[in-house]
Amino acid sequence: METKTTPRIGILGSGAIGGFYGVMLANAGFDLHFLLRSEYDEVRERGFRIDSAVHGPRVLQPAQVYRDAAQMPACDWLLVGTKTTANAELVPSILRVAANGAKVVLMQNGLGVEDALRPHLPPSLHLLGGLCFICVQRRAPGVIEHQALGAVNLAYHSGPALDDASRQALVEEGAALFRAAGWTPPPWPTCIRRVGRNWCGTCPTTGSRYCSAAGPRP
Repeated sequence: METKTTPRIGILGSGAIGGFYGVMLANAGFDLHFLLRSEYDEVRERGFRIDSAVHGPRVLQPAQVYRDAAQMPACDWLLVGTKTTANAELVPSILRVAANGAKVVLMQNGLGVEDALRPHLPPSLHLLGGLCFICVQRRAPGVIEHQALGAVNLAYHSGPALDDASRQALVEEGAALFRAAGWTPPPWPTCIRRVGRNWCGTCPTTGSRYCSAAGPRP
């Protein structure tokens, strides 16, 4: 009988976006590992707390947190929620944490971030785009306020998956993670199609991130 292994998931950038999805995936039973910098001491002591208007309060205590990527175990999936201005400095952390054939998902503001990061990654790593439909903000170290939504659109950007069937299988694999945590994300075949159908922004008054589907054009 074949034994199904649970994927190990690393969160690089454990603020509002990374912290929220990381806690929800951990609560769904996945093995989560968080890279933190300035908030490491507080989260190591008190864990994460989500105050959600949709799901109610969620807590992850203790949380598997690390100050240095070199201390993290190899992860099958990496969810990147850092600011795009730090992507160049993030590459060494990705390379230290990524398991062989790992899937790297960029869940960041901005367009074209996958194109900018791809030249810095080895061809053995899969790169995907993740578009978050969510209203969420970090209120204090390890404390995240979730106001609404939460779905994620995934799309394959580049990597060793050379045909459409292989790419779609990886997107479906990623979608299954989020589905287990309570969402039903529609997988997009490519990042180009995903960006062409959606737009993103930042609400300056609350710091909440949001995305809205523009819908298909006739």
